[in-house]
Amino acid sequence: DLLLLYVGPERELGYKSKLMSMAGGSKMLNNIRFIPHNDRVEVYYQMADIFCLPSAREGMPNSLLEAMASGLACIVTPVSGSVDLIEDNVSGSVVADIDSLRSAIERYLRVREMRLAHAAHALEVIKAKYSLERVARAHLELFRAITCM
Repeated sequence: DLLLLYVGPERELGYKSKLMSMAGGSKMLNNIRFIPHNDRVEVYYQMADIFCLPSAREGMPNSLLEAMASGLACIVTPVSGSVDLIEDNVSGSVVADIDSLRSAIERYLRVREMRLAHAAHALEVIKAKYSLERVARAHLELFRAITCM
């Protein structure tokens, strides 16, 4: 009952082949789908139960903001941007390696209540700090401060 969707363009040449090769001996190979660039990415957020962003480096990842705003439990690595958004074991899970990533995925699939609680908290973080109104207000305050200098 598990389906892994990799949504977005292949940014590193050969990455898709590398992932498929790693899963090659697995019975899960038929449960992996690659979705290229898509203008309706919200459809995939709505289909998902969990969002994973196991990056080696990030800025402020839009995909993570979008996943949180879609009410998903999120799993990230401890990199800039991601740890600014996700509080471990409150609004998601912060993992350091492949074993802790696997454990976090298994835990979210096994403990529905925790997954839903983390997802709800992530959505509240977005509403409180990153809503359109909040960001627009912060920009206006910045512009006013600059013009008064």
